[in-house]
Parts: sequence; structure tokens; C-alpha cells
Amino acid sequence: MFIFAPVKIVLKNIDINEFNDIFFSPIRVTYPIEKNYKESIPAYIQAARAQSMMSSACIYILDYVEKKFVYVSEKERIMCGYSNDEIEKMGIDFLKNILYAGDLDLFTKINDLGFSYFFNQIEPSERQNYWATYDLRTVTKNNDVELHNFRFFPLVVDTNGNIILAMVQINLSTNKKSGNLLIYSINEHQFFEYDDGKKRFVPVRQRLLSKKEKQMLKLFSKGLTIKEIGEALSIRPNSLSYYNKSILTKLKVENMKEAVFLYSQMEDVL
Repeated sequence: MFIFAPVKIVLKNIDINEFNDIFFSPIRVTYPIEKNYKESIPAYIQAARAQSMMSSACIYILDYVEKKFVYVSEKERIMCGYSNDEIEKMGIDFLKNILYAGDLDLFTKINDLGFSYFFNQIEPSERQNYWATYDLRTVTKNNDVELHNFRFFPLVVDTNGNIILAMVQINLSTNKKSGNLLIYSINEHQFFEYDDGKKRFVPVRQRLLSKKEKQMLKLFSKGLTIKEIGEALSIRPNSLSYYNKSILTKLKVENMKEAVFLYSQMEDVL
């Protein structure tokens, strides 16, 4: 967790309708909705609840048709100290209340860049094969400023490629500053980042993990303890701690179990 200097400025002075315009303006929804998407919501909620229970992340599912949350997991620590009931009462206003004022412009830029790429660079039939990750500062109920990582994935899109339901996973970030927008193509097994100079997204060519770090993850997935991994790879105890921290930082996760899961999904790009 990275804690910044306590600044009590939040977005209270921004009207919720103005925030909604920022948040939802890039989203396109074609009416009438082509299928009864609500029939799929209980299944997605069940899956999101299970995933939240098995990890340290908070997960919410957003309905872009009705512009509201349909599920928020019970993770007060990650959700800035707010309970599930409090978030349900606030609705989208919750995001306005927790977003650090200094990151509003960045939030708007990430929102615009991400959805511009989604709608203009990806074929409608392929849009469920992409997800995005980025970091933003948030303000807790106690006015502490924390850096959180957000991972956005479209759950349901219509035949025109418009987002109907989306899932967002939130966790404490291991980075030191806001931003860090990356878009991942599931089919291409490739991350893309925005190049300010070229004014477009370009492939990320640098692999994240070293050979030694990959070896550690593979051995951990086989049930070896950290000590046993050190002995197998001839890594000294002091170096083990360094490698372990490096893996968690690079993959933006909190423990080795989450690192192993993420590595299993994206081994060829990490």
C-alpha cells in the first residue's frame, strides 16, 4: 500500500450529474436492447462473489444501460472503508466520493483513451477479448489517500459491440503513482500502452518477469515453499525476499497465490 500526504480534497464540489457525464459519456448503448441481458446478471454475480472471496480484490459489476451497480463485493478495506450497504445507497456517486481530486483530469483522460481505443480500434465482435488496467488515487472515509489498481473487463456487449455489463476488479496498487493505463488483448496475448508522442496505443514489448522469477512461480505452483524454492534454485535467503517482492510488484498482486494464477493466464507475455 502506498499512502500519500493526507489531503482532504475530494470531488464533493462536483455535481453528480457532471460526474456521470464524465463517467458515462464515452459509452454507447443502442436501443432497444437486443437481448434480455438481465437474465445473465445472477450468474455473473455468483461468479464475481466467488472470485472476490478467493482473492483480496473487491469486484463490482456495472450496468451501463441503467447506469448503476448491480453487484459490489463486501471488501470494506479495498472500498475505502465503505460498507456494501453504504455503496448501494450512494450508487455511482460512490465513485465520485472516493476519487482523489488531483486525479480527476487523469481519470477523464483514461476514460476517454480507453473507450476511444475500445470503440474505434477493436472490431465489435472482438471487444469481449480485451481488458484494461490502470491506477488512481482514492480517498478513504478517514481521509487517507491510497493508490488503487482498477481492472476493467466487458462482460456483456450487444451485436454492435456496445457495452451492456462490465466487471471491475479493484485492489491496492503496487505502483508509486497514478496512471499506468494498459490494454490487454486476450487473443493476441499482448499488452498495449498509450504513446503520448505517437498519440496512439503501441504494443508493450518488454517482458515483465525475469527468468529466475518465472522459475520461482512455476515451483510455487507445484506446492514448494519459499524456502524449498530457494534451495532448488540456489537463491540465498536475502535474495528470496527481493525476488518475491519483485514478482508481487510487477504483477500488481498481494500474494504468491494470486501471482501464480495471473501467470498461468498470461505466461507467454509475462
